[in-house]
Parts: sequence; C-alpha cells; structure tokens
Amino acid sequence: MKCLVTGGAGFIGSHIVQRLLDSGHEVVCLDNFDPTYPIATKKANIAPFFTHDNFEFVEGDILDRELVNKITADVEYIFHEADAKGTDIKDIDSKAAGTASITVAPSQYFFTISKAVRDRMYLQNTAVVTIDIGNNGIYDIHDIHINDSLDENFELKSNTSFHWDIPVLKPGEEWGTTYSIKPLETNLDGFTIPAATAQFTVNNKPFSASSNTPKIVVNGPKPIINKTVDKQTVNISEYVTVTVSVNNRGNIGTRFEVKESLPDSVSLTAGSTSLANWSDPNTVLGFSYTIRMNKEGKIELPSAVSNYTNVEYRGTTRAVLSSGKPVITVIDPSKVKPASSSVPASNGSVNTYPPPSPGITASPPPTKSVEPTPVTPGFGSIFALIVLLFATAIRRNYSTKI
Repeated sequence: MKCLVTGGAGFIGSHIVQRLLDSGHEVVCLDNFDPTYPIATKKANIAPFFTHDNFEFVEGDILDRELVNKITADVEYIFHEADAKGTDIKDIDSKAAGTASITVAPSQYFFTISKAVRDRMYLQNTAVVTIDIGNNGIYDIHDIHINDSLDENFELKSNTSFHWDIPVLKPGEEWGTTYSIKPLETNLDGFTIPAATAQFTVNNKPFSASSNTPKIVVNGPKPIINKTVDKQTVNISEYVTVTVSVNNRGNIGTRFEVKESLPDSVSLTAGSTSLANWSDPNTVLGFSYTIRMNKEGKIELPSAVSNYTNVEYRGTTRAVLSSGKPVITVIDPSKVKPASSSVPASNGSVNTYPPPSPGITASPPPTKSVEPTPVTPGFGSIFALIVLLFATAIRRNYSTKI
C-alpha cells in the first residue's frame, strides 16, 4: 500500500519510512527541512532511501494545502510526524501550536474494475459488454462479488445473471467476463451504461469499488406499424373503415412500402390498400380504406406488412415488420331469433306474443272487452206485479173450492 510520512526526514519519521519500505510498501516522504533541526542530519537520515524504488521524497510544508491535497490523492495511510520547534530570545524551547485542517480521501489502488463497450452502434445490431478486474497490489484479494445491471433501453442477448463470485485473486492476476446487449431505442446523445460494482476483502478488511459508466450512441430507423378499425361489431354488409399508420420513432429516415390483403369474405368498397413513401424521424404517415363483410361470424383481418430500409454495420438492408390483426364480429340481423314476451290471460293461462320489429314502438296486446247485459227500464217492477197477481188468483181459486 502507499503511505505518506510527514516530517519523514526527522529522527522518528525516518525510522517509520525505513520500516514501511522493509515491509514492501510505497512511501512518500514530506519534509520542509526546517532549520531548527540540523538540515545535514535530516538529509543523512533519508539518504539511504533514495536508491529504493518505492521511495519518493517531496520537499514542502504541511501548511501548503494545494501540495498536501496533491500528494494525498492516492495514498491509503498517513503517518503525521511533522513538527515545528525553536528557541526564543531567552533560549527557551517552544513548539508551534498552529494547525491546519486537510481533507484526506485515500482510495484503494490495488483492485481495479473496468467496463467497456463500443461507443456507437446501430439499432439493428448487438454490442458486447466487457467487465475486467485486476489485482495490482501485493496481497491476495478474497471473496470478490461482482454485480452489474442493464439499462432499460437495452435487452440482454446472453444467458447471464449479472452476478459473479470470485473466491480469490492473487497479486498480478486478472479476471473478466462478457455478455451481449441489443438496443430497444435510438439516442443521439447516447445511453449511459450503469457501472458494475465489486465488494471484496483484503487482510480481512472490507472494500468496495465501482467501474466507469460508458456511453453508447444508438442510431437507426425504428418504424412502428399499427392497424385499427373504427367498428368491432357490425351488421352484415355494413361498412368498416380500416386505418394503417407508420410511425418512425428512430433518428434516421427510411423508405417503406406497406401492402394489405383482404380475406375472401371481405370486399373493398373504397380507398387503397398500399402505400410507398419516405419516413423522416419522428413522423407518422398512413392511409385508410373502407371494407364490407359478406358473411357473419368473427373475421380476423390479416396483419399489415411493411418492407423498409434498415441500417447495420455492414450497410443498408431490407427489413420487414407487421402490425396486429384486428378482429371484427359480423351479425346477420335476419337470423336473430326473437325473444318471446308472456302476458297472463284472463283465464289464468299465459298468452305469448312476438316482440315488436326493430324501429316499431311496442304496444300492449289487445284486451277482449266484456259488455254488460242491457236492462229495460221498469221491467223489474212490472215483473214483480205480475207475480203478485198470479199468486192472488191461485189463492182465491183455492178458497172457493173449500
């Protein structure tokens, strides 16, 4: 590992430098050769180190913020031995009490992880993503766990889980893997590929690292063809309008040709069933025509098929795409069975009447009228008088005979 020793030319500092070099570490020695300490002695302390490949001497002051930030950018440990002392006019020893705050952000340098992919590609092609790791240190790296992810604008074309485990990586060893991706959209500004991350341990200490985030510019036409109908349920011989549209969602124009076909049970009544044109990026072109169905049932219309000019690494090619298949339900009104309506009869039975025809307002079934028996005025009184006279005559006749 790389270490910084401030005041490294002093007595204590030089001994720390010696110990670190003997242990195989890189050492940066910072000292300002303050005259309060014999400069010749300091130079003698560090003179043997200049022949060592892992030793670097920097003459400067710890209060120089810019210098300190520069030399601590890639170190992992700092041994702070810098000091300032002197004597005043009365020969009384004293030490400086001033301090300076510095931001130290050591980063591990022994483990490297990188991610690479081509920076430009076409929508029709695939790209290979490469992940490489390496051990540039002097210690074994254990329990390495690599994780990766995929941008939503790409699809994976390889069988990979985006997670890899490496038990150990010895000093000087490397490891790598690859997988293929295919873009789903175009982007002139480029898509940012997510970083791969790594967790590992060195000397039982946990570390983590992330790779770079490369960009890919994706070019190419992307026509989308759509086919719709204005009615999904119709009576037989009723007209239906079919609309076919081509939307180029790519960033390169393309020439296309759409041709339609009709089932045997469908007749073209108006319009054209084909279109050939040039489509600029982010434009929508299309056409419509009218058809009529000649039989009942569910009729599935064929897909609209478009041939267009695509772009690949090898040049322009011809490609084909298709739309969906709309389904129309056709009804024959003459074959629709009417539902019966029941009305109770006066005798308790049920009379059945057919429903009214379409477009005719329903009327209630006719009811048979019952007229009362006519009564002649005064007839009841005359009848009662006749009965009374008849009874009186019979009674007198009976009395005479006695």
